[in-house]
Amino acid sequence: MHAWNWQALCIPKSEGGMEIRRIKDINVALGVRLFWRMCTSQSLWAAWMSANYLKGFHLYQASPTILDSVTWKWIYNLKAQALSRMSQNIGNKVETSLLYDRWIPGSTDILIYQTSVNQLPADMHKWHVSDLIENGHWVLKSQVMLLVWQQILQQQTPISTAATDTRSWNCTSSGQFSFS
Repeated sequence: MHAWNWQALCIPKSEGGMEIRRIKDINVALGVRLFWRMCTSQSLWAAWMSANYLKGFHLYQASPTILDSVTWKWIYNLKAQALSRMSQNIGNKVETSLLYDRWIPGSTDILIYQTSVNQLPADMHKWHVSDLIENGHWVLKSQVMLLVWQQILQQQTPISTAATDTRSWNCTSSGQFSFS
């Protein structure tokens, strides 16, 4: 009986393979797609998942419990992979988390990796970028932010804008998630 060389099936056609995707890779892509839909969709499913598992917190603060669904645990475990490929498009800055979203171009999550969580003001995890703007100017509201204040000052501050904040998928030119 002939044994299949499954590894050769995944090799690109240009290298003599059959270019069949691995099931593990497809599974990860499907999980990341669910994460993307949870972050960007206004669907009933996304609203239900957010209400049941995020409970008003940001995705960085959420964590599964032993009683949570397998789907939520699967999506949660892909969080780092998904968030590393997403960025925030700034509009009115009302929906963009100050601490957790990638809102400064070319930077990682702004304060979480640069300060100890114990040093942050108690309610800072709820702050949005718009909380630092008064009368069209940046306002330093915590000394903890001095570490990144120069980066913040380089960002535009809208006086008012009708555009809402949105997320982009950094792996496509359209900014939308795609399996391609």
